[in-house]
This record gives sequence, C-alpha cells and structure tokens, in this order.
Amino acid sequence: MKILIDDEEVIAALTVQYPFSTLTHEQQVTLVRQGECIVLERGHILHTPYEICDRVFLIMSGEISISFALPSGNRALLRSVSAGETFGEIASQMHQCYPGWIESRKSGIAFTIPYDAIFSACSQPAFLQAYLYGVSRRMQQLITRYQIISCKTIDRKLASYLLQKYAVDNSSKILFTSVSVLASYLGNSRESVSRKLSEFKSLGLITQEEEYIIINDPYRLEDILVR
Repeated sequence: MKILIDDEEVIAALTVQYPFSTLTHEQQVTLVRQGECIVLERGHILHTPYEICDRVFLIMSGEISISFALPSGNRALLRSVSAGETFGEIASQMHQCYPGWIESRKSGIAFTIPYDAIFSACSQPAFLQAYLYGVSRRMQQLITRYQIISCKTIDRKLASYLLQKYAVDNSSKILFTSVSVLASYLGNSRESVSRKLSEFKSLGLITQEEEYIIINDPYRLEDILVR
C-alpha cells in the first residue's frame, strides 16, 4: 500500500542513513522525489522470488525478512532487515528476481528508490564508495548463508554456524537469541534444532549461559563439519 508522507520526513531519515548521508541536501531531495513510501503490514508478502527487482528499499520503521524454500518445504531465513537498513542492491543491479520471499515481520514504513535514481546518485564518489561497500557486505552475507544451507545434515549446519560465528567474532562466546530464530536461520524445525543443541551440550561441545552459547571445543566442531 502506497502512502503519502512529507518529503522532509523522508529526507530526515536519509540524513542519518549510510550511504545516503553522504549526499548533499539537494541530492537527497532529488532522490526522495523519485521514490515513494509504502506501508509494511505485518505478515504481508511484499515480493516473491518470481518478481524482477528494479528498486532499493530503505526500511524506515518495522522489520522485513527474506527467506527461501528448501526441498523439505521449510523456509530458511536469508536475512532480516530492520529500520535503517536497505535491501535489493544486488538484485536491482543485476535486474534479477529477488532471492526469496520478502515478508513484513513488523509493521512499519519503507521508502522505495528506483535503481535508476540510485545509479544517478552514484556519480558522487563518496556515495559510490559507500554503496559498493554495502553491496560487498550483502554478497558476503549470502556466501555465509550458502555455506550453512548447503550442509546436508543438521549436525553440519549447526557446526558450520557456530564455527563461522567463532571466526567472525573472534570469541567462543556467541550471542543466542532463541531456538526459533536459530531454526529459521538454519532452515530446520525448532524441535530438531533444540534436540541437536541438547546433544551438543551433552557431548561437551557447547554450554549455554542465559543469552549466550559458549563454544568449548571448536576442533571437535570442525570434525563434525568435515567428516
């Protein structure tokens, strides 16, 4: 659903969002006048994997999820996008379909910017550098997700996830939100992930402390991943 919103309200949001903050006020005004705001209604499917991407989305409020279907019929979470974040950069540049289902998880507002407008803004060196950095981060996220989802068993998926977090955070202490979120990320049921976490705990591979998972033996997790 499209909505009417004051241009200055959108510009105010852009001025604090990287890379749009690198543009001058006049450039931001030009960008806003080429885009439009839409309402994010919780549970609403914004796009499917069969639609061509021709714009970039800036989430002003609310949250959306990008997920794709697995052969089992489950859906795996590709990534979540919250207020202040963008998505669609890679698909819009390639003029390809979205990588999955785009669904509103929390109600809010999104600002959509046609790729042609983004391309024009890229004539500014600072914006171009920042935009390309964002695209590179998205590609790395996709590679990380592929490495996990390509694992054939839940043992390997969980081991891959834990080892990636261990390497990126350079710490054995990993933030853990909930079994449901982890299950969605791995593309498995909540019950199967819960059982596997319990098994890893009983084997002494990990321990859990409130909202954290502690990796006790990364070498044994490597053995699970490569066996």
